[in-house]
Amino acid sequence: MSFGEAYLHHPDLFPARLAGEPWGSATLELDFAGGPYRFQGLSRRQAEELSDRFGPLCAGSAGVPPASSPCVETTLYRLAENELKRPDLTGTNYTFDRRPAEKNVGLAGWDFLALIEMEPLRGGLWTPEDGGLAFDCLLENYFRVLVAYRLLELGGVLLHSSAAISGGKAHLFLGASGAGKTTAARKSKSRGLEVLSDDINALCPLGDGTVVAEKLPFAGEMAQEPTPRQSWPLGSLHRLEKGGHSREKLRSSQTLALLLSCAPFVNADPWRNPRLVENLESLVRAFPAFALCTERDADFWPLIEAGAP
Repeated sequence: MSFGEAYLHHPDLFPARLAGEPWGSATLELDFAGGPYRFQGLSRRQAEELSDRFGPLCAGSAGVPPASSPCVETTLYRLAENELKRPDLTGTNYTFDRRPAEKNVGLAGWDFLALIEMEPLRGGLWTPEDGGLAFDCLLENYFRVLVAYRLLELGGVLLHSSAAISGGKAHLFLGASGAGKTTAARKSKSRGLEVLSDDINALCPLGDGTVVAEKLPFAGEMAQEPTPRQSWPLGSLHRLEKGGHSREKLRSSQTLALLLSCAPFVNADPWRNPRLVENLESLVRAFPAFALCTERDADFWPLIEAGAP
């Protein structure tokens, strides 16, 4: 099936540039990993719902000054409902279509189209939804991709992972679906540790060799609420494995393969893959990674805190 065919009646008419009728004149800026991000062309309802959802990350909120650095901009455009198909997704694992190209990336999914241009990085989002749950879901699908490309541009990476703070540092837990990322987050929370996410996290370089982890306002199973922007130095990376009770250092090649498999969207983009590998190789050289083996009910934190290889 070709790009967009599942969601569009006329996939050959997918937008070639950022143009269309904006939903309105409202604008909202959000500041978190890789940001600030500016959404413009919003209807009043869309702006109010985004403000309610992202709260403390909105410019103008308490403790969040207006952005002083250039924003990554997204314009929202109207899309006629009759342009879209609504396939039966019962019993399927929903995913939207992606089409990477040299200068942009196209997205097509349930109730939305999007185009992300690379130089400068900016986007357009077309939808028939003026708000509500459907709008909330499609915006997050788009926003995750935009953040992944923004972090890539800055030398960082978006990682499917869970993360918790111990000793003032962020420790990330990675693995395939079902490896235990949410379980690791729940164990960490039960110990009284702060959990950044049980689903997806941002790693951002600061330019002095330091890499920090930042919490993202995207929902996982634990559905953490957005909090004011904050970052923590990266402490370690862990590949979760079931059974046993040990922590053994991974080889560099194993760590690179792990990180590549957990870097969504950009790891399937042949145009940006070399930059992703470059970013990840820097991480591999600078930070330890371990295979963390644990039983479902066992507490793995003593292994980490003892620094046991």
